[in-house]
Amino acid sequence: MRLRNIPRAESVLEACKEVVKNPESLCGHWNQEFQNERPLHIEIGMGKGQFLLTLAAENPQINYVGIERYSSVLLRAVEKFQELEAAQVAKVKDEVAFVVLNGNYALEAGYSVSKDSIAYEKADSEAAKTYVNIIGVKEGNENSDGIKALVKVLKSDDIKKFINDKYDGAVIPFED
Repeated sequence: MRLRNIPRAESVLEACKEVVKNPESLCGHWNQEFQNERPLHIEIGMGKGQFLLTLAAENPQINYVGIERYSSVLLRAVEKFQELEAAQVAKVKDEVAFVVLNGNYALEAGYSVSKDSIAYEKADSEAAKTYVNIIGVKEGNENSDGIKALVKVLKSDDIKKFINDKYDGAVIPFED
């Protein structure tokens, strides 16, 4: 492999949360870094990280650490597992081990909340209570017959069933 010096490598790696700056301090304590008790596998001379990323995707029950001597090479590995904009997940979903994203992006990527998710917000969660759709009307129209009819329909059992069937848990219908 040809090695090129990338001038920005050191500064980018210093700011990267995935790069352990002082690995000696974790000797015997990697489970605390990973926040689990899974076995630890180490690859020495990980290069651009493709082998390590493939292993991690295929074996989520194992914690992996890659060691690379050259910052320019390590930078190339780190670039492979940076966070994506949520809207981009649908384009790369088959190339990653896992994703964390909002319900609308999960639907767009073809995921089913009930079948594909490891964890998701429950209907009674703080997030579900905080991030809701509302009906806003011009002041003075709050009690108009049309608005009352709209609210009644949106709260109906038929609409709740439609939302549950169509969005498979990614959208939570209103509950009084």
